[in-house]
Amino acid sequence: MVNKKSWTVGMMVPLAVATMVATAPAASAAKVIPTVASGPCSAGSLWTVKAKPDNSGMEIELQIDSNVIGQTWNVRVTDNEELVTEDTKVTLAPSGSFTVRALTADRVGVDHIEALATNPGTNETCIAQVNR
Repeated sequence: MVNKKSWTVGMMVPLAVATMVATAPAASAAKVIPTVASGPCSAGSLWTVKAKPDNSGMEIELQIDSNVIGQTWNVRVTDNEELVTEDTKVTLAPSGSFTVRALTADRVGVDHIEALATNPGTNETCIAQVNR
């Protein structure tokens, strides 16, 4: 006859080990949540900037949404006043937006990301900032 108490304890140990093994990969594969900020530009367009660590660097993503297809924008992105990227972008269908992605060094201390986007056709300016 099997002792009910020993059977219960005997089943709990393998169950506990199986639970730890099943959750271990999920814990080690946790994703880094980006720091996100957004706001309005000078004439109604919207900006969103995201920053997150990526290996030994910092991944930066800037999106400008003007809701107008075909606009040209000049973009400059800095991290602690160090130039990360400078580019000219055009808003695309269907949303009238564009995205700039860049990878830079993860500097010591707080990274102060700033993006300046200007539309020479409308004189609109976006100043996007986030600290990570």
